[in-house]
Amino acid sequence: MENKKRVVDFLTMTLLTFFGSGKSPYAPGTMGSLCCIPFLYFLNQSLSPYLYFLTFLILLIVSTLSARYQLDFIKDKDPGWIVIDEVLGMMVAWPFLKEPFNFLEVGTLFCLFRFFDISKIWPASFYDKKKGPLAIMMDDIVSGIYVAICMITLRQYLNFPEF
Repeated sequence: MENKKRVVDFLTMTLLTFFGSGKSPYAPGTMGSLCCIPFLYFLNQSLSPYLYFLTFLILLIVSTLSARYQLDFIKDKDPGWIVIDEVLGMMVAWPFLKEPFNFLEVGTLFCLFRFFDISKIWPASFYDKKKGPLAIMMDDIVSGIYVAICMITLRQYLNFPEF
């Protein structure tokens, strides 16, 4: 029984910290957002839009359940080391990048996501004030929606240079 708990702890912590990036002593949310870029690139290149969306939903459900499990053992109800919410937020915006990807566009997405994630513009602020595993995920998903809107708008008015 103890071994099973250790395995569950390891798997939930690996997911919630996105392979340890959330354990960074400096800006764990930024590190989680940065570290997920290769993962999102791989998913986007490997999966159809339907499978990408299904992967998002599964990751949201598993992450919410994992957060519920871990939050039962700690007092902090929105710990900074949980960065899978940043991954989910970036995952919402990623499909709105223009292919082929370029550093300027990916950098813009990253910077916009960090801006919206930190500023918590309503309704993200609504979810940020709520506590619980789903609220932890939702404020970043809302930020990802804002980034997606910005990326669509920027694509209409700017032609990102290739490099």
